[in-house]
Amino acid sequence: MRDWWNDMRALLAVVVLLLSAGSAAAQVPAKCFANSERWAYARDKETLAAPGERFLEDMRACDPSFAAAVVEAVRYQIHKDEVDKFTRAKSYVFAAYGIAWAVLALSALGLWLRQRRLTAEIAALEARVRAAEKS
Repeated sequence: MRDWWNDMRALLAVVVLLLSAGSAAAQVPAKCFANSERWAYARDKETLAAPGERFLEDMRACDPSFAAAVVEAVRYQIHKDEVDKFTRAKSYVFAAYGIAWAVLALSALGLWLRQRRLTAEIAALEARVRAAEKS
């Protein structure tokens, strides 16, 4: 619920920013926002994405450049959120990779030591067989 609220706040901030900008692409006609009740969320009837999809559909029909700007802004916001998540979890990711490499190195060391022991054991058995053949 909290992530959804943060996403909606970010989307609203982007819309307000684009509406308040003075560029020609951000000049969205007021009629585009005439039926905002269509974007209401009905929890028992639809997914969280449905109102946003209706919003984008209406914006594409009304002003395609504004809709493209919203989509691009949301894309950058999602990318920024993912980078922030990774940045917060970076130490855990590095620790996990470190542990994985340590386990792999210890496994390789264990195999090498075992092979040395088996080679020595085989050599000792061959020596005992040769000694037994000579007797």
